[in-house]
Amino acid sequence: MSLLPAMLTIQAIKTRYNGYKFLSRLEAHWAVFFDTLGIKYHPELEGYALKYTGSQNVVCYLPDFWIPEMQSYFEIKPALGNSLNESMPTPQECEKVIRLCIGTQKSVCILVGDVWPGAYRIIEYSPLSPEKIKRLMETINWVDSIKKKDSNNYAFGQWLTPNRYFYMPDDGSSFMYADFNRGFECSLAWFFICGICKKVLMYGNNGLYAIHEHDSTRIDYIPISAYETARSYRFERWR
Repeated sequence: MSLLPAMLTIQAIKTRYNGYKFLSRLEAHWAVFFDTLGIKYHPELEGYALKYTGSQNVVCYLPDFWIPEMQSYFEIKPALGNSLNESMPTPQECEKVIRLCIGTQKSVCILVGDVWPGAYRIIEYSPLSPEKIKRLMETINWVDSIKKKDSNNYAFGQWLTPNRYFYMPDDGSSFMYADFNRGFECSLAWFFICGICKKVLMYGNNGLYAIHEHDSTRIDYIPISAYETARSYRFERWR
């Protein structure tokens, strides 16, 4: 008699919500979160075959959400291990996101973790427009000037190659990576509310990500009730 445990197949629970079928409860909980805050979304709006000119390598990709107000695609991923730092997307997942970002010239976000403050983060890939390149170069020049003035400053910023730059603040809480050759930027963000117009925004170490006209310093936290509503919602199972 074998003492080895039986092999189990573990699969996310498919879920119905608001007339949509979601492939996991986590996706459905984020949909409730978006609805609670009045954010319009389209689940799995469009699938893409992503291929570079002259290459036979085709990558198929169907993002979980399209959010028109933020002009962003969202891919939902569970947190793995004991911390969000252990839940970085794989190189294959990143490559799909980068190709979609470059091909559509839209923001593509990997939303990792649970619907709760501090339990999630957004890894956003965005195309490099001329305006964004100007802003990035201002940030890079600022980091370089700080390092020259204060050798004890632990903020890390350096050119990895002539076309790729990486920056991390001294507390290690975030990062910014820019690939000027392929034409995209990657950085961390979280959901906040504009203190002026009350729209929900993505905001992180590199400023406002959503298309927005108001002062980026006037932001408020998402009400805890929005997270509570999303986490406590009882769903109908998809049969």
